[in-house]
Amino acid sequence: MAGIYGVVVTTGKVAEEAKRFFREEKPDKSTSFETIEGHKAFEGSIRSLVDRYSRVGVTESLSEMSEIAGINVIPVVEAWMSAVASRTKVASVATPLVSTAPAGATA
Repeated sequence: MAGIYGVVVTTGKVAEEAKRFFREEKPDKSTSFETIEGHKAFEGSIRSLVDRYSRVGVTESLSEMSEIAGINVIPVVEAWMSAVASRTKVASVATPLVSTAPAGATA
C-alpha cells in the first residue's frame, strides 16, 4: 500500500469541487486524499488517520522482512496492533509463539 497520502483539514467544510478534484485528479491508485471537516471531528479523525497510516508502514516493513525470512508474521502483528488500539486482549491468537513459562516449569 505504498503511495502518496494527503490530508485536508478544515474547521469548516471542504467544497464538493475540491473533493471531486481529489478523487478524479489523483495520479494513480496508490495516491489517497482524506478530508477532515469541522473542529469537533478533528481529534478522533487525526487519531484514526495516524493509527491507520502507522499500520500501513509497519505492514509494509514486515512484508519485506517476511519474504526474506520465509515466515509471515503480519497476521499476528496486525492482531496485536488492533488489540493495542482498542485496549483489549488479542483473542485471535490462541497460543504464544514463544513460551513465556520459566525454564523447567510445567503447565
